[in-house]
Amino acid sequence: MNFILGTATFGTIYGIANDKRALSERSAFQILQEAQRSGIGFLDTAPSYGQAEEIIGKFHSQANTFEVISKISDVYDFSSAKL
Repeated sequence: MNFILGTATFGTIYGIANDKRALSERSAFQILQEAQRSGIGFLDTAPSYGQAEEIIGKFHSQANTFEVISKISDVYDFSSAKL
């Protein structure tokens, strides 16, 4: 069975138990490390999750990898993107 960890709380004020602030990078790293130890292999993220993608990138730069599923908005202008 595959599990996916949502990362909205890494960069935004989100969730029923949130205390009105995004998680610190350190806390997000601790969650990601525990997710790896628990066998979670996928992360769900999006540009609208504030700094979540940046935090995930920093975690990955330390050779800690997940499969990342990132949603994009229909308002993103791809016309200027270099493909």
